[in-house]
Amino acid sequence: LRLPWYRSDRDDVMEGRAAATGAPANVPERAGYVQGVPPQGLDEDQVAVGSATQTDRKSLLIQLWEAYLACPWAWACVNAIARTITAGGIVTDWDADTGEGDQDEPDKPPEVLALERLLAFCNPSQDIRQLMRNAIADLEVFGDAYLEITWWGSLPVAIYNLDSPTTTPVADVHGLVTGYVQITDYGQKAKFEPKEVIHISLDSARPGVLGVSPTQAALLPITTWLFAAACGKEMFRKGLPPAIHVDMPASTQPNVSKTWADKYQVQNVGPKNIGRPIMTKGGGHVTELQAGKIADVAAFKDQCRDEVVSSYGVPPAEAGIIESGNIGGGTSDGQHRTFMINTCQPIAELILEKLNFHITMQAFGITEWRLKFAEVDYRDSTTVESIRDTRL
Repeated sequence: LRLPWYRSDRDDVMEGRAAATGAPANVPERAGYVQGVPPQGLDEDQVAVGSATQTDRKSLLIQLWEAYLACPWAWACVNAIARTITAGGIVTDWDADTGEGDQDEPDKPPEVLALERLLAFCNPSQDIRQLMRNAIADLEVFGDAYLEITWWGSLPVAIYNLDSPTTTPVADVHGLVTGYVQITDYGQKAKFEPKEVIHISLDSARPGVLGVSPTQAALLPITTWLFAAACGKEMFRKGLPPAIHVDMPASTQPNVSKTWADKYQVQNVGPKNIGRPIMTKGGGHVTELQAGKIADVAAFKDQCRDEVVSSYGVPPAEAGIIESGNIGGGTSDGQHRTFMINTCQPIAELILEKLNFHITMQAFGITEWRLKFAEVDYRDSTTVESIRDTRL
């Protein structure tokens, strides 16, 4: 089995791209500049910033990761996307296959069999489905996903996930990536050539070396939801006490008022004190201003929840939100179709394009076969049988 070398020099990469895709090999270097790349380019000390006001990208990514873990709706959306895309796994497919069963699939060449062996055992601790789920989660949380490729000569033998917050592209002033570097929180440092890392990034309005994630776009409603959840938690922790006004006699000493307030916190606030009466003496009067409005907190949380799932492009039913009688919400089948077409398929194609170019074409030299996510038939059994009866 003879496989092409994957070389990192620009001329060699362009020649390999020309051979794989038919593009011209000698493409002139660009004259324009990339957003977020300083005049000296990017290295491990100068990371492309995530926004005009964010200078420490690693801190931003850690903040996004913590928001993803703390907000259950962000977690539900990211996992719904990752699990739906990878539900059928990754398989090889013949380019000339029409899907109608009118052509016999040819025997798989040795290069395709070698590619399938890599998919069957991508690394000692993960399978390819888990690897892809982690990559999709990285895209949805950080905007970028990195896959480390381990080579044995000219043959890729393993694929690993690289941690996004600690991995940085190295690029020149025009944004041409010449390598990658990883520096962990413990100071461990690893450098990678371009052939050793597959970098996948999401779209952004100002394209650059790095992408923008839905979690970053939804950071405001996620943070607001967390504050609302913390408010509701505190209300329940205190037993949902009403807001009261206490009118003490004019002759009351300040220390007496403070003592009464302290006793009120101990004797009347908290779940164990629910139903306990408020007692005063010496002419003091207690007036209830308003009861605890937990319904308002719950409604505000729902509003923030809807903003979060909308930012991820996940319909309510796919995130586990069931609201009967919701006008305009559509059926669950309609929501699933929208979810597949508008959210899952674009991300799947983004990942597959990178894998097919870097691994299928350049690493194994395969041109008539490609990788794809296997489709899972989500249709109702009644629909499937009806179509079968019609064909018969």
